[in-house]
Amino acid sequence: AAVVWQLVRWRPDRWSRSESARDLLAFGGFYSFSSLMFAVAQNADKILIAGLLGSTAAGRAALGMYTQAFNLMMKPVYVVSTPVTGIMLPTLSRVAGEPTQYAFLVAKFYRMVGIVLLPAGIGLFLVAVDLMVVMGGEAWRDAGRMLMALSPVILVQGFVGIAGSVFASVGRAGHLLAGASAATAALLMGYFVGFALGNLWGTAPVGPTMGVAWSMSLVMLGVVFVPYLFFCFRTVDVSFAAIFRPLRVPLLASLLMGGCVFAAQRGMLACNIDP
Repeated sequence: AAVVWQLVRWRPDRWSRSESARDLLAFGGFYSFSSLMFAVAQNADKILIAGLLGSTAAGRAALGMYTQAFNLMMKPVYVVSTPVTGIMLPTLSRVAGEPTQYAFLVAKFYRMVGIVLLPAGIGLFLVAVDLMVVMGGEAWRDAGRMLMALSPVILVQGFVGIAGSVFASVGRAGHLLAGASAATAALLMGYFVGFALGNLWGTAPVGPTMGVAWSMSLVMLGVVFVPYLFFCFRTVDVSFAAIFRPLRVPLLASLLMGGCVFAAQRGMLACNIDP
């Protein structure tokens, strides 16, 4: 320590408030609270199921199936978004003052994520039940149906997740918090509505759990997806159409792949072959 003090001439001084410190604290606070909001959104469904159904063995089994289905659905999202956000934020931050280059890179990042997650979501929707049965046996067939209900969330979750880097790259953490809060509020309401409707249409505990799974997909696709990303791209002055126009070819290819898988499934069933 004595040698370090000799080599490094800097000495600590009294802490003082400054504009830059306030900006950093505000940015960090908004960013942290937005992460908290997304954490609440991703776990409130499981807390709801546990609180209302966890008192019975069947309810705990349904919660276990739902949790496994949710974790499996999120795996491709984490595999893609974790490394992408690691390079996306510093890259976009460096070109934040160059609108043309900034928009070009945002579109490239979203296209890269879409190329992976589009076929993952469509493919998993088609084979979810078979996948769960293969992995766990017939007892996990209901978990496969839950996974099928959750699989459309894959693309939305990936696109919404990397949007945090877009907000942060231009210092708009406050906008990120606003978007995260609105999305979380919509999902919380959806969970309760889905649970109630599932309880009416199906037998507890699988019916309400399935309702929660479908509500998550419907809210993410129908309520959160377009408004959240439109708000994000408008904040950074990037055209919404310019981001999604390059995704037309990956979407068509993924749909073609899905059609082939569906046709193969129907053909195997027609020939009395277990998929």
